[in-house]
Amino acid sequence: MAASYPGSPALAVDHSYQVAANRIWRPYNTLAKSISEQRREWIRMATLAASSHNSQPWKFLVRDHLITIFPDYKRRCPAVDPDDSHLFKSLGCAAENLIHAAAVDGFHADAYFDPVQDAVVIEIERAVIARHDGLSAAIVNRRCSRTPYDSKPIAASVQTSLITAATSNETTPFILQSPQQMEGILEYVRQGNIAQFGDPAFVKELRDWVRFNPADAISAGDGLAGEVSGQPAIPGWLGRRIFGLISSGKKQADTDAKAIRSSSGVIAFVGERDDKASWVATGRAYERFALQATALNVRNAFINQPIEVHRLRPQLHTWLGVPQQHVHLIVRYGNGQVTPHSLRRPVEDVIIT
Repeated sequence: MAASYPGSPALAVDHSYQVAANRIWRPYNTLAKSISEQRREWIRMATLAASSHNSQPWKFLVRDHLITIFPDYKRRCPAVDPDDSHLFKSLGCAAENLIHAAAVDGFHADAYFDPVQDAVVIEIERAVIARHDGLSAAIVNRRCSRTPYDSKPIAASVQTSLITAATSNETTPFILQSPQQMEGILEYVRQGNIAQFGDPAFVKELRDWVRFNPADAISAGDGLAGEVSGQPAIPGWLGRRIFGLISSGKKQADTDAKAIRSSSGVIAFVGERDDKASWVATGRAYERFALQATALNVRNAFINQPIEVHRLRPQLHTWLGVPQQHVHLIVRYGNGQVTPHSLRRPVEDVIIT
């Protein structure tokens, strides 16, 4: 889902950007509060979920014991995501965060896709026994880390925990770790990069979601901030003008090759079906995986190019040995540095009144 644009991440972060990020990613408010304040806080936690290009394509409606997450089609990314599959995975990610946040306040929540409303419905009720798995604390620390990792394997017990988190009735995780497997997925990512950057519509869409300096990122509250990808700040007008000159399929392929070879492994989220309900379920499984990875100090980042270029999908499925199934997400993971958070829009902007 969330993409990067070419470059080598840097550690320096603009002060104003860091202040904004700290405010957005502040810890969950556990102080006693009204149910309306609790629900607002749950929604804030939901908006910290992953989304394609950090587009945040969601709207929340609160009614009694239900919170419904509607797709915001004004924020869709038709070039990279023409079938809106990433959009609905993003809704699943948000739902998973909300479920974990509600558990902190002693509520049980469950989510399902409602085809009539074209939305994710979360049913919430007071739990008889307050239970949560501890992943809620990871919500404010989760992020996609697009830097190279340290190439070292992660502990077997850690990997088992990650696989467990990524598994559901709708999704099966496929782990790729051997040199042959890593080089194989790298080749599909390379082909995907070449195809995507050869498409003017993709390049324009990606450029439009890039925030070339901290001021633009803070003002928008969305998109791909240069602070996250380690890009030097430049005026937005200049960045948009030269974007096509500094970006290319080969550059991105080289960046991704280094990143993949530095990773401990790659996980493919595979489903039996290819529809909105399955996409939502995949988003939930990914977010759960990402929260568990965060809790265990493991980094992760998307490498979805092979599924975003539709002609590559059948080849990828055959190569993985799942010709009748569907790969919905591809993620690399490993040990690496903590990178800056992306920003978010105000909660008021996403709540339907």
